Order: sequence, then C-alpha cells, then structure tokens
Amino acid sequence: MGVLENSVDIARPVPEVFDYCSDLCNELEWTPGSMTAVERLTEGPIGVGTRYRATWKQGGTHEVAYTQFERPTSWVAAADSPSLSLIFRARVDPTDSGSRLTVQMDLRPHGLTRLASPILHRVMQRQELLNLAAVKRTLESR
Repeated sequence: MGVLENSVDIARPVPEVFDYCSDLCNELEWTPGSMTAVERLTEGPIGVGTRYRATWKQGGTHEVAYTQFERPTSWVAAADSPSLSLIFRARVDPTDSGSRLTVQMDLRPHGLTRLASPILHRVMQRQELLNLAAVKRTLESR
C-alpha cells in the first residue's frame, strides 16, 4: 500500500515534543474524535518493549509495541491486526523556531482490506494531516 509521510513544525523544544508525542496515552488529548481508549500495558520508563492497547473508532483495538526508542530524536512502533499491519516511525529534529515532527506510517493491509487500499491510503493521509495540526495546536497552546 505504501508509506505515508508528513511533517509539522512546532514552536516547542525537541525534548518536549518527543516526550509528549512518544507517549501514546497523550493521543487521547489531541485525537478525541478518533481514539476512544488507550492503556499502557508495561511498567517503567517508555522505551523499547513498551506496549499499549489502543482503540480507534475506525480501526478497532490493537496492541502497539515500541521496537525502537532513541530519546529525544526518534521512535518506532508496530501494531498488527487481522486486517492491517502498521509500522509507525517518528522523528523530532531541531529547527530555528523549535522542532519538526516527521511521521511515517507503513500500512500493510491483509485479506479483504487490500481491496480498500486506495481509499484507506487517502483517508489515513487526510487524518494524519489533521492529527499533526492538532499536535501542533496542543503543544503550542501550553
């Protein structure tokens, strides 16, 4: 299906953007219309091996596991379901005015979901742009 990639500049320091965005529990704050629940399944600091159970209105419930974590610059998460596998990569780079958050989603539909791949790709691209705008608003309003 392909990889979606989007970026947003945020007028906040790199460590703040990283810490906020790399904690999946914060997604409830900036996507209340699409995410309905999230639960951290592991104890201790967030890092490689951290797992969450998250539910999205359109995507159902998934277990999300962090497979890479390099504070304060990047992290990678993976999620699998019967209909879709997803690899999510994020990077936070410094800019003159704060940070640039770049996210990539590698969507791999399974079974009948493959038939809807073109539509799913467009919907996810549109949603990700809205998500990044919401993250920017949320962090810059603090």
